[in-house]
Amino acid sequence: MKKVRLEVEERLTYRREVDVLVPDDMDGDELEEILSIAERSVDSLGDFVWKLRGYGVTCDEYDESMDSPDSVDIECDGYDFIDEVEED
Repeated sequence: MKKVRLEVEERLTYRREVDVLVPDDMDGDELEEILSIAERSVDSLGDFVWKLRGYGVTCDEYDESMDSPDSVDIECDGYDFIDEVEED
């Protein structure tokens, strides 16, 4: 049998609800701008919440568990046949 190495990308999606507190004088337009800035500059929910704190938006607790994603997408985007070197 031939041996083949597959290049696979696995994308996991997690859907969360996070309750935050915003300053009383913050309106929806300002909140949307802050959320957009935070989305572009972080990779995880923890980093996202931390970034929001810099704009006065606070969060007491949130679920950052990586168990049980809501969806998974798999894509095999390449492969290589592996030459087996026989040992004497």
